[in-house]
Amino acid sequence: LEDLFGYWRAWALGRNFRFLMLPDALPNRVFNGQEFSRIEDFCCNQGQKDQGPTDVSHMMSLLRLYSVKSKQPIWCCLYLRHVWLQD
Repeated sequence: LEDLFGYWRAWALGRNFRFLMLPDALPNRVFNGQEFSRIEDFCCNQGQKDQGPTDVSHMMSLLRLYSVKSKQPIWCCLYLRHVWLQD
């Protein structure tokens, strides 16, 4: 984490990854706008539990433009998956 993004691991651990978002709202919306909608839909539509390892309705991958501590933009692949704990 320190080498890639420039943030100390102890500082970043447990934080929401929003601190990596582009500092300017307009470029953030231009490059990541469609992805914001996809993430919101994915998080709001959790639906039923996973039907097994081949059920892709609860998985999502996307390419996002982020900013490291030095403010240099980098592309990152973000992988999301709904996870349920057993009762």
